[in-house]
Amino acid sequence: GGPIALLRDGDSITLDAKTRKLSTTADIEARRAGWQRPAPKVTRGALAKFARLVSSASRGATTFPYEAAADAATVSQPSTAGVSA
Repeated sequence: GGPIALLRDGDSITLDAKTRKLSTTADIEARRAGWQRPAPKVTRGALAKFARLVSSASRGATTFPYEAAADAATVSQPSTAGVSA
C-alpha cells in the first residue's frame, strides 16, 4: 500500500540512500484521486473473514481492533484460587 502502490511500469523513480527518500516524476496525487479499492477476491469463508478483520503488520496483524488488543493486555486473568488440578 501507500504511495509506492500507485507507481506504474515505466515510471521513473530516484532512490536517495543517504536521505532514505524515494522520489518520482509521476503524478501520484492524480492517481490517488482516481484510485478505487478493488473488489475482494474472496467473499465467503474463513479467508474472507480474515481479510475483513486483519489489521496491518505494524499493529500485529491481529483479527480484532488494536484498541481491544491493548485493553486485553491490561485485563486481569480469572482467578484460579480453589481450583485443583
